[in-house]
Amino acid sequence: MKIITFFFILFPFINTQAQLLDSIALSKEPVYYDITEALKNPEKVYKLDLHKNKLKEIPKDVFVFINLQELNLSKNKLTKIPNDIEVLTKLEILDVSSNNIDLIPTAIGKLVNIKKLILNQNVIAKLSPEIGNLTKMTFLDMWGNEIQKFPDEISKLKNTLKVLDLRVISIKEPLQEEIEQQLPNTKIFFSMSCNCD
Repeated sequence: MKIITFFFILFPFINTQAQLLDSIALSKEPVYYDITEALKNPEKVYKLDLHKNKLKEIPKDVFVFINLQELNLSKNKLTKIPNDIEVLTKLEILDVSSNNIDLIPTAIGKLVNIKKLILNQNVIAKLSPEIGNLTKMTFLDMWGNEIQKFPDEISKLKNTLKVLDLRVISIKEPLQEEIEQQLPNTKIFFSMSCNCD
């Protein structure tokens, strides 16, 4: 009886420590479009798509899906990403494009498995230094935001970040050069610079 009790105490811990699915296994998993349906087996939800749901905030239930590897929250009415996002440590793709987000929280630094971070068409003016913790990230999409400068910590990504999209942002040439120096191995897409004051 003690062994059975110990197993049930230990089981939730074992479950939360499950390994990431590789790309082949992940491709075979279903995409959930409905939270109610997903909540029937929360530990088996790897891909959740809630785009175009007119969401003003991220539903709390999203943070129950601790095995999530892909989360699409694009084309909603979100104004912020709560610090609760830090529990989704298995996320590899996070898409919050086409919202009204102005700040990326420091908690983003806990998402150390992120490979693609899609933030385009928001109103983000700055990134926190914790962005430097995302050392597996290969793609950062920020086009159509208001960012002008990156924290020095972005240079921690210089060997892994392959693509940075900064189009549709008026960034003066000296600042473009500074970003290029921070990320010398990254393909950076800028719109034509404006040297006007």
